Amino acid sequence: MKKKRIAKVAGILLVLFLCVMYLTDILAMKWRYPCYESIVPTRFYDLDKNSVEVCVLGSSQVVYGISGMELYGEYGISAYSLGTALQPIEASYTWLQECNKTQDIKLLVFDVSMLFEYSDEARYRQAYDNMKLSLTKLKAVWEHCQESSTADPFISYIFKIVKYHNRWSELEKDDFTIQTQDHPIFRGNYAYALSDPVNIDKVAYDNDGYDPSLTMNPDQLKYFEMILDYCENEDIEVLLIKTPKSSWSLTKHMLMEEYVEEHGLTFLEFSSMEMMEKLGIDPSRDFRDSDHLNLIGAQKLSRYLGAYIKENYELTDFRKVEGYDDQNYGRYLERMEDSKVQLATNVTEYFEYLNNPRYEAVLQVTGDPSGYYTEELAAAMKAAGLTVNLNELGGQRYSAWLKAGKCQYETTSLENLEYTDRFADGIGFRTFSNYDSDSTCRMRVNYENHVFQNRGLNILVYDVENHSVVDKSTVYYDALLGAPVMQKNNAAEYATR
Repeated sequence: MKKKRIAKVAGILLVLFLCVMYLTDILAMKWRYPCYESIVPTRFYDLDKNSVEVCVLGSSQVVYGISGMELYGEYGISAYSLGTALQPIEASYTWLQECNKTQDIKLLVFDVSMLFEYSDEARYRQAYDNMKLSLTKLKAVWEHCQESSTADPFISYIFKIVKYHNRWSELEKDDFTIQTQDHPIFRGNYAYALSDPVNIDKVAYDNDGYDPSLTMNPDQLKYFEMILDYCENEDIEVLLIKTPKSSWSLTKHMLMEEYVEEHGLTFLEFSSMEMMEKLGIDPSRDFRDSDHLNLIGAQKLSRYLGAYIKENYELTDFRKVEGYDDQNYGRYLERMEDSKVQLATNVTEYFEYLNNPRYEAVLQVTGDPSGYYTEELAAAMKAAGLTVNLNELGGQRYSAWLKAGKCQYETTSLENLEYTDRFADGIGFRTFSNYDSDSTCRMRVNYENHVFQNRGLNILVYDVENHSVVDKSTVYYDALLGAPVMQKNNAAEYATR
């Protein structure tokens, strides 16, 4: 009887433990945007042993600005970025040790931004919460909790439910599905496919004045030097970099130059006007914002970085390693194709990009098309096999459907038009075409409404292989500009797919 009671109690305790673990996973904070701290560590722990030789660390600068896929595809370099938003260098030091446990790290690429920044407690949580529990993590968290008067309780880093037990009211779909979603994370790089034009003069440090009062953050510097000591002891070479960032300054650059010269380090500065011109950085297309590159900017910077690494360090060309897991390189190439559609504002280029077997596009006209149906748009639509002259609609509604850039269906109607069909993968769609100025411009895919900001020729592009909406664009006449434009309707959630 005693053995049965013990077994029963043990069973109950096991069930309670599993319930607590499940609730912890649900209630714990999910960092999806902008750095995907909830996803990157999960994929890192899935890596084969000794399959990565380059560890990339730093703040969101490396998450956006360094493309491990470009390093692999162009040069065979196997790199992984473990950066997080405003990552404390203390956490960078811990992640380097964690990475080196299972990987044969020969080179550390480190963005030096954080030497001049402050990290609050939220940044420690982002850096540590998704690291596996180990002596390395316990030691690091203990030291942090001892050193910081604002740190969360030590126990909350071990049992996250202590920190997040009251998040019930904040729970969203992502809290249950984030690990199963298709994310644009490739080797720790967030392939962000939207752009925001920047003033390159403000991003480049060249135009700044010198501030003699500025110094490095002593707490960050302490752990940075611990990283250097660790790398020396572990025979890991170090390459310091600075990706383009508006808050980077001439003073910071000069202080770094002095430091690396004094300590015999290698430093690649990408924030100068000369270097950005050499990279071919386009300030109108290659930035997510003034502090971060998008995936096109990251591609340009990473190709230069990869060439430098290839020339100066002895690393394995993993393209030649039989059976090597390329970490979904094919999906990354598709992501680059998607970015061309998402960034295109020229209608000729846009329709040319739709000539892709993955893409199906649905079109509808909402309102009067006069003013934007230019010769250029007419030629692009004609090349796609669309025959209706939008200037001759005469009040009729219009809908069309393209497969791989070629007309599958086209219709007009004097009544409000709702056209329903299914994409090649079986997902249903519906277009709504009308002239009512009070009506919302929308389409529906798989029972989800997709809203367009302006009335005009609305185009939704769908990927039948990856079952996702790639792009939403509207061609319309902008009265303020006095010209037809192509507006992108891709909110942040579409940039993340």
